[in-house]
Amino acid sequence: INYRANVKAMKDLGVEYAYAINSVGSLREEIEPLAIVLATDFLDFTKKRDYTFFTGFDKGVKFIAMDEPYSTDMNKLFEERYDGKLSSGVLVTTEGPKFETKVENRFYKSIGGDVVGMTGSPEVILVNELAIKYASINVVGNYGTGVSSKEVTITNEQEDIALKAAHICLEIFKDGLDFNDGARFL
Repeated sequence: INYRANVKAMKDLGVEYAYAINSVGSLREEIEPLAIVLATDFLDFTKKRDYTFFTGFDKGVKFIAMDEPYSTDMNKLFEERYDGKLSSGVLVTTEGPKFETKVENRFYKSIGGDVVGMTGSPEVILVNELAIKYASINVVGNYGTGVSSKEVTITNEQEDIALKAAHICLEIFKDGLDFNDGARFL
């Protein structure tokens, strides 16, 4: 996936706000499958992805603050409208297509991760570089490898929850967004 091209196209089209809906695994037993976790921070363990527009070549080098990579206002708007299992936490992004090992998941949890998936980064970095306000809605489909011995059987429920989340995001966009908590350059 050319993440930079996708984000640049969004910016060129005038996008100011973006919600992402991701499928993730839980790193904590208390975050059960079919819950939604609103990302408040992230840990990036990807290896092969282009994660910046500022490569030092034609655009020069810029440093971007990442103390609030996700829009707290957009998270609040979603939280006000959602009536299911909802929490917030740290999204760990890993390189797919393999699932994480038991040891990797123990490590991610030990350093503060709450959910783990293969999407989420570098998108969060790129949208911040281009001052697009961004929120990441993470639908928990299962427990990460080695996290729980509970048996999880999910049919179409995860897809239904993701669709419900998408409809809420559309409602928020239809009602209009106008606040300023975008990227800050150093």
